[in-house]
Amino acid sequence: MLVRLGGANDQESKEFREKYLLNSGQLETMPPGINDLGALMEHCFEASAQKGYKRTVLIGSDVPQLSKERVNNAFEFLKSSDMIIGPDNDGGMYLLGYSHPLGLLKEGIVWGQGTDKEALVRRCLHRNVSYRLLPEEIDMDCSDDLSEWMALLSRNPQKMASQKRECPHTIGCIENIENRRDSAGI
Repeated sequence: MLVRLGGANDQESKEFREKYLLNSGQLETMPPGINDLGALMEHCFEASAQKGYKRTVLIGSDVPQLSKERVNNAFEFLKSSDMIIGPDNDGGMYLLGYSHPLGLLKEGIVWGQGTDKEALVRRCLHRNVSYRLLPEEIDMDCSDDLSEWMALLSRNPQKMASQKRECPHTIGCIENIENRRDSAGI
């Protein structure tokens, strides 16, 4: 397993490696100077393929509720599809996987405007690239998104229990925020 970390300084990289029990060969930082998100993602896929990896999955940081099972499924689905797309509720993506570099991301997609997934699916269809969509997830950009997610979970005790097992720190943090909001009458 190789983790590529973007935008982190040396101390942040060290803390990340220690937190996730990675040895120094399992964590690389992204090269400076790549300013377009599509070019950065394409660079990750190309670098992964050059290292001999058969399947690569990129995960966004704004979907803390993402389960290990969903990520494992993405890798499994890449055995029979060129690309895996995990759409979020804002029209973007929380996960993107390639079975091999496809060159689809470098140009022509305006990232972060709520049309990412749609543009990428059109590009896959136009270039005859096989893809599979994962279930949609909530993109957590602000505290209201966290509240919305917790409200959904509270209506499904089984899902709440599952998320507490999968993401205990995230759930605990959100519960603390919600409790503070309640006591402040917000």
